[in-house]
Amino acid sequence: MIGYGLLAANRSAILDDVVAASQSVYGRRSADEITRFFRTLVGQRYGGLYPQLISDVQARRYLTKAAAEPADQKAS
Repeated sequence: MIGYGLLAANRSAILDDVVAASQSVYGRRSADEITRFFRTLVGQRYGGLYPQLISDVQARRYLTKAAAEPADQKAS
């Protein structure tokens, strides 16, 4: 079992793994993909060790999408 200290040190890596595992843009559909991922054995393991993971993944995906938008779209 992974200790909490090790988990905290790997939090960013865990977020990267989960974001990569559910590769669509942020939105309702991607939230459904994240939920499906957490029904898998790997997803359940991550969710059990890191309860706030779903909301952190959604936030990271939203920020990544926002950063990738062209400046003219951000202004509108």
